Amino acid sequence: MSCIKRLNAKSLNRHPSADVVKRILATALDAANPADAVRRELTRTQNLLQVNGQDYPLSDFSAVYLVLVGKAAMSMAEATTDILGNDLTEGIVVSKKDPEKRQNPLAAHPSVLYLEASHPIPDNQSLFAGRKIFELLTKTTADDLLIFLISGGGSALMTVPVDGVSLDDLAKPTFLLFGCGARVNEINILRRALDRIKGGGLADAAALT
Repeated sequence: MSCIKRLNAKSLNRHPSADVVKRILATALDAANPADAVRRELTRTQNLLQVNGQDYPLSDFSAVYLVLVGKAAMSMAEATTDILGNDLTEGIVVSKKDPEKRQNPLAAHPSVLYLEASHPIPDNQSLFAGRKIFELLTKTTADDLLIFLISGGGSALMTVPVDGVSLDDLAKPTFLLFGCGARVNEINILRRALDRIKGGGLADAAALT
C-alpha cells in the first residue's frame, strides 16, 4: 500500500519503476475504455447487429431506440451511434455534469438528446432526464429494438418520484444519508421506495407496451 501511495505522488517520474507502472496503467485504462467495451460486445455487419453473439437483423424492427445513462454514457454513446448510424431512430444520453463545459460531442446526431444531471444528489435535470427516458420507454413496442446501456452512477442521474413525493422529498434524505456515511446499497432502499424508475421500474415501463 505504501508503494501505491508513493507512485500516486508527483515523484512518480523519479521512481525506478516509473516506466513499468505507466505501461501497466495505460494498459488497464485501455482495457477499461467504455467505447472499446461497447465495440467488443456490439458489432455490425451490414444490416446485421450482433450483441454478445446474439443476432438482431435491423430490418426486423420498426424503430431502433437507444438509452445510455451513467458516468461513461458519453463514451459509450459515441461508439454506439457510430455503429447504428442512420438506423438509429431516437436516443437519450444522460451523463454527469461536465465542469469543463465541453461542446456536445453528439451534436452531429440530432435524433439523440444529450442531458447532464447531478450526481449523486438528484436535481431538476435528473428529474427531466428521468421523465424523458420514461416517456421514450413507454412508447416502444414489441416491433422495436431498444438498446439500454448503463454505467456507474446511472441510477443517481435520473429520477421520477412516485406520486405524492417531490424532488426535494427525495433529494434531502439522500443528501443526509450520504452525509452520515450510509452505503450506496442502503441509500438504494430509499430510492427504490420513492422513485418510479428504480428497482426494475424502467424495465416495467418498457414491458407495458
